[in-house]
Order: sequence, then C-alpha cells, then structure tokens
Amino acid sequence: MALGIEAPHRLALSLGTAELRAQCILRSIQYWSGDDSIEALKTVLGDPKISSETRKNALNSLKQVVVYQQVHKVLCYYQPMKVRNNTLRLIL
Repeated sequence: MALGIEAPHRLALSLGTAELRAQCILRSIQYWSGDDSIEALKTVLGDPKISSETRKNALNSLKQVVVYQQVHKVLCYYQPMKVRNNTLRLIL
C-alpha cells in the first residue's frame, strides 16, 4: 500500500473508465483487507459497462474473498494468536 493513502480501494473506484477501475481493483485486492476488497468488487459488479470477462473475474474474486474471510474467522475463533517479534503466529 502506498504511504499516505488511507483507502486505496476508494481511490481505485475513482479511476477513469469502468473497465480500468475493474482491472485495477482485480490486480490490487490482494493487498487490501477483505472488507475493502468486497466493497470494491461489489461496486465494480454493479457497473453495467464492464466486459463479460471482467465481470466473471470480479465475481470469482468476490467469491474467493468471501471464502477467505470465512476461513479466517474460523481460524481466529478457534486458534488463539500470539504476537512475537511483531509477527502474528498461529499456536497449533
């Protein structure tokens, strides 16, 4: 994430064309939180001007992010986290 940009997903949503916004978001969601990714992807999917291929990719990415969030919630619920040397580690 670039320094000084608090909400890069919102910046991506303000780019020129719908297709450009969608492509930028699809390439960037790996760096954003799950909630920010879902918000951006839902916004992109609501735009009728994106291509069918981009729509398909955005829908697949949305499904993946939702699943990842669900898995993360389960792991965080059942596995206590321990902070050591500024890194989070799962205690198995």
